[in-house]
Amino acid sequence: MKMYTDELVDWHAISVDYNVVDQLRNRIDLPEGWQGMSEYKRALLHLFDEACSQDYEYPEGLYKGQGIVTCASAKSGHSSGKNLKHGYFPGAWSMLKEVRRLGCNLPVTFAYLGFEEFAPNLMHLIEPLNATALDLRWLDWFTNPMRILAGWESKIAAIMACPYEEVLFMDADNIPVRAPDYLFTQPAYLEHGAMFWGDLGPSTKHEWLPKEVWDAIGVAKPDNYLDFESGQLLINKRKCWKALNVCRHINEYSDYYYKIVFGDKSTFFLAWHKLGQSYAIPRRPGWYGKAIFQYDMDGDLMFQHACQDKPTLNGYRHHGFFVNERHVHEHVAELAEMWDGHMWHWTDTFDEDVMEFHAGKYHYERLGMDDRPLELKPDGTVGEGSAWLEDQWRIHESPDHGACLVLYAVDKMPSAVLARHDGQWWGQWLHFEKCRIRMEKLNADQAM
Repeated sequence: MKMYTDELVDWHAISVDYNVVDQLRNRIDLPEGWQGMSEYKRALLHLFDEACSQDYEYPEGLYKGQGIVTCASAKSGHSSGKNLKHGYFPGAWSMLKEVRRLGCNLPVTFAYLGFEEFAPNLMHLIEPLNATALDLRWLDWFTNPMRILAGWESKIAAIMACPYEEVLFMDADNIPVRAPDYLFTQPAYLEHGAMFWGDLGPSTKHEWLPKEVWDAIGVAKPDNYLDFESGQLLINKRKCWKALNVCRHINEYSDYYYKIVFGDKSTFFLAWHKLGQSYAIPRRPGWYGKAIFQYDMDGDLMFQHACQDKPTLNGYRHHGFFVNERHVHEHVAELAEMWDGHMWHWTDTFDEDVMEFHAGKYHYERLGMDDRPLELKPDGTVGEGSAWLEDQWRIHESPDHGACLVLYAVDKMPSAVLARHDGQWWGQWLHFEKCRIRMEKLNADQAM
């Protein structure tokens, strides 16, 4: 294959500063603008080469069978210029309902980051549809945490953490037009162990992967490459375990790589290309309305990735571009009748014995910011240390985490959600700084 002829910057010619390597690994003392400094670029290439040279032992017995996974945070946020008051859950619900309507019975996993993004009332909605929820943050927060695990990074985390050996990942705004389980039997996928779908060209620049990307990973750019569009991925984890781990590494260093690539989408291509790992790829995609249309290996339409129209409980903004559109809109309307869009509801009733057990004085720390005493009273109010956003509290039961402690603001809006680990409460603010928080109960002497 003819290679791109522009000369690469040879970062290997610069010696590695291992103090800088440690800074990057631990995210400490990084100077402003470090992403453009040569010693940091050299250290990042060293870390990337190190990740590519490792042998990753496949975890026998951990995964089995085939399934679908999606990332489905129900926490409000912005995406594609729209404020999604109900996060990605309405889109994921619509995808799940359409998968089932089309006759696909594969198990489905809704992955999310922290119990503040998914609540028990949502689990009760998806369980009758043979779907489960998976909290990515708490799987490895204390054992094998990703260096950064926030938004786009959750895609590779979901693929690697879900219980299936063969995984079809679909974005929450992706609607299939036929039952997707047959994709696992397509000869090209069986041969390579991975099927990716190509992307359309970017609208504001010449190409998704400019020269600096190839410099950063230390390989030449092939002619006529087609970057991936990661709204859907089909992967056999056993066959692709090393490539998945290298892809995870790239996403762990998103504070650098996301500066030169667009989120997670190119990280799969870069990992597979760097390792020379083979994959199948169907015909080029098309665009219709607000969606990327993707096809199977036979050229038949398979996916409608509605990346410019993510629904809320009020539905989709646009009409006329979905195949099977009536059903897609009906799914969201059904959800609006079953769910009011709120998680961790305030309740005036509670188990007095449970509240009494957890009441007391705590050391309350907003990690990296500040700390203070916080008194949780048995009646659900906050005494010493109270503030507008930490005014009342309740204990809720979560299927995945047992008792969850929710702090509420004066207006009874949930402000933070915490769960127990090793005798402490760990969690995250839902608003403003969205910082991690920790609470440890003080003994009698400490509380004096």
